[in-house]
Amino acid sequence: MTIDERPWMPEGTETSATYILANPAGTRHLAFDTEAGSWQRLWEHAPPEDISATMAILLRPLDIDHIIKVCGIWIVGHPDHPHAYQLTDELAQGAKRAVEQLAQLCGQR
Repeated sequence: MTIDERPWMPEGTETSATYILANPAGTRHLAFDTEAGSWQRLWEHAPPEDISATMAILLRPLDIDHIIKVCGIWIVGHPDHPHAYQLTDELAQGAKRAVEQLAQLCGQR
């Protein structure tokens, strides 16, 4: 993961994902594959990178609501899928880590 990603828009990006969460800032674009129930980080000059829901939240903490909604819809639609439990755990871990980071910035433990 690079911090120096230059702004770009994911138009025509090669991905198996059916939902793209484009960041207006032009960096840290995400995609969700509704077949697999998994997140991808989109790169301008590289193939999409499979990432956990935890990493999706940490990359885009201000979009945690969208990330939770997209995952929740997939989990409800696939209750018997083996990945549903893992995805739920990733959401919980991502939310916890984001709150921990915020608390740390505020001087709380």
